Amino acid sequence: MIAIGLPAGAFLAVTVVGFVNRWGSSAWGAYGTWFTGVATFAAVIVALVQTRVARREADEARQAAAAERDRAEAQFRQELKAADERLARELDSARRIEQIKTIPPIWDVIGELNLLYPGLVAALKEAPGLPRTQESAAELMRVFGPWMNCSHRVEMAFSQAMMMVSEPLVLEAISELYEDTRTLHSLMISAANEAVAAQIDPDLTEFDKLMASIRSRRKSITALVREHLAVVGPLDYEKFGKSDPLAPKER
Repeated sequence: MIAIGLPAGAFLAVTVVGFVNRWGSSAWGAYGTWFTGVATFAAVIVALVQTRVARREADEARQAAAAERDRAEAQFRQELKAADERLARELDSARRIEQIKTIPPIWDVIGELNLLYPGLVAALKEAPGLPRTQESAAELMRVFGPWMNCSHRVEMAFSQAMMMVSEPLVLEAISELYEDTRTLHSLMISAANEAVAAQIDPDLTEFDKLMASIRSRRKSITALVREHLAVVGPLDYEKFGKSDPLAPKER
């Protein structure tokens, strides 16, 4: 604007001077040539200024676009990271839930063993004095049969848990419990052979101790599952009194 204003002001001033002094054609011709040069120079200056302004505005636009692109990319990366973390948490939670689901069936079948246990012990103690008849055999099978079937379900319950559980401490505790149930079954077979085949009073001391140990493992394994799989606080048994609230119910 200044480049345009100065030639225009000079033109008006010189025109007034020429008019007052009554310039001739030669003076006006020289003046026109001079003014044309000044106007051309002003036009070049204006073009250069406009070019510089346009270049600066283009640079600013590119910088603004780059900054906006960087901001958008940073926001996208942040949102993608948050989505990945959320998906990882959801998948981890789903895996934990699937692992937890395999634990209750173990206690269900151990609860069944616990209910069958008194009758089995009584039958083992009575077997040496029973006559070797079909009736005695049928009576013993009414006790031994359900125990054997339940032992098979114990194997199936542990198989599922040991395939699914990956948390080391929980898996270790379940594996130890599984080995104890297998030992319990072996002790039962040995006691049955002594009582039925050899007709001698079986020694049930280890049998009783192991069954008591299996029962007592419920609280410790429940605590491990709550801490490492469910990720919740410990169970307050005092709210339920001294008895185990998870103990199998009488059927």
